[in-house]
Amino acid sequence: MRRRWALANFLKRLIQAEQKSEMAKQDDEQVVSGQSGGEGRPHLPLTNSDITYPAGSSDPNTDVLEEINARLADCSMSSVVDDGLVLNDDEVDRLVAYEALPSLVTNNSSANSGDNTDNGQAIDDMFRDMSIVNDQRRDSTAVSSALLESPLVTTPHGHRHDPILGQVRQHRPFDEVVEAGPPLNPVPFPPPKYSPARRVKRVLCYNEHTQDFFFASNVLIRLGDSENMDGTDQNRDGDLNLHNVDRAYWKMPHKATMETRMGHLEKCHVLRRMDKSSGGMDDSSEVDSDSSGSDGDVVFVLTDECVAVKVNYCDRMQRLADTSPHSGENPLVEIAALQKVGTKTPHVLGSIEALYDGQTLSVVLPYCDGGDLHDLVVEHQMKTGTRYGLPEEVARRWFRQLLAGLHHLQSMDVCHRDLSPENLIVKDGKALIIDMGMCMQIPVFEEEITRPPESTPRQKRRRLLLPQGVVGKLPYMSPETYRNSEPFDGFAIDMWTAGTTLFFLLSGAKYEHPFDPIFEAMTRDLAGLLPHWGIDYLSPQCIDLMQRLITIDPRHRLTLEEALAHPWLRDVALS
Repeated sequence: MRRRWALANFLKRLIQAEQKSEMAKQDDEQVVSGQSGGEGRPHLPLTNSDITYPAGSSDPNTDVLEEINARLADCSMSSVVDDGLVLNDDEVDRLVAYEALPSLVTNNSSANSGDNTDNGQAIDDMFRDMSIVNDQRRDSTAVSSALLESPLVTTPHGHRHDPILGQVRQHRPFDEVVEAGPPLNPVPFPPPKYSPARRVKRVLCYNEHTQDFFFASNVLIRLGDSENMDGTDQNRDGDLNLHNVDRAYWKMPHKATMETRMGHLEKCHVLRRMDKSSGGMDDSSEVDSDSSGSDGDVVFVLTDECVAVKVNYCDRMQRLADTSPHSGENPLVEIAALQKVGTKTPHVLGSIEALYDGQTLSVVLPYCDGGDLHDLVVEHQMKTGTRYGLPEEVARRWFRQLLAGLHHLQSMDVCHRDLSPENLIVKDGKALIIDMGMCMQIPVFEEEITRPPESTPRQKRRRLLLPQGVVGKLPYMSPETYRNSEPFDGFAIDMWTAGTTLFFLLSGAKYEHPFDPIFEAMTRDLAGLLPHWGIDYLSPQCIDLMQRLITIDPRHRLTLEEALAHPWLRDVALS
């Protein structure tokens, strides 16, 4: 115990010495209170008077202090503490208590065995692991703000107690996820629901604007409920009975399809059935009834409504049958997720219906004609002749809508895993989250809250997820997804991709893959990187939010609730 107190105060004194050195440099004064061998930075030897001990504790052994001071005189402080590190006492204590000290020092099991452990070995271990100070500093936020900072408080139920300082580190929502139980695999979505369908070579259509008849070819129609798959929607001649079809989808003949991993995406007109007796047509109109057979009296009206039909080829889907449903894009998962999240929110694109014709599984979606946010940034760059992103106010509005869609997904315990500007499409001036093929349902359990004792409300606690593969787009992928080696929080990886999406909207830049040079620069010193690129017009609050979102350590990364409460987004209207 005495040795751990000495080491903890040693780290605190290191940081304080660095602060004094930087203040002296600003005043162009040379600090001569002993020189370290690294870069001329001051070495302030520890004495017993420099160390605060808990009540009832005695001074550490003199040989421990001598060993620490000897190592301190020989080490370069520049390898221990970054330039510009400014921490108050509470932050230093928190850093020393859990983020900086090696596990040998903070292990409770060795609390009473200090006199039996070799002092030199303990200090060797401490100096070897000292780089953790820098790593944790880079992972934490770089801009000082009182928004989310809170002083250390008396240990409440469930908080981890600091064996060195007698206090607790700041409790984070991530801690509750860790404490909820062991990591699990995602919860399977309910089986997707789809209706039987058929591709018809041609149907008779009527254009109300031109008052002309024409034949539409390759029309996708819904047969009805699944019990009609036995052929009850066919007449005795084997032809399809169109009298029971109310709605059909006709691919625009002059509109090219867009290739997808599982098939293609096509833009379609919506056709609605209308009998001649319902009006709107002249019975004397010349119609080739012979070509229509027994359905010659069935006419479909061409409407102004358009949809996007995502056609998935069954043979391609079959290739994924033996793979994990969450190892990549999965159409069945996408359909199930779309049906789960529904269409109640204006910021997540839901499905109209799913149709299966024996060869393809087609998902009918609302058509969005505004492009995606990636296109908007590229268009802005071409229009302005710059390589920068959108104006801050414009990006703020789009980002706020992204978080609104993310809020709906999280309320349904759904993790998207593939958020990006390309997967944010614009419809009627609103951004909608699309492409749910990689999403997962997070395991969540309810438990009773026994505090206060007079009430027993229930709260949901989600679990960490076991690694599920490297999926998503590399320029936006979170570090924990890229590593794919440890359990992760599904909500936290979506907040990372939200942060990298915001970074692209504002800067027009992105990294090629996690841990490349751009990634390292934006995670270590975003406030310095942006002006270096010429982006010196963003507000400090904007940079602060981005830095807090692209924090490598998911424990310190902002949650959705914290992001929505950030001053940069406070009181921002969705429209």
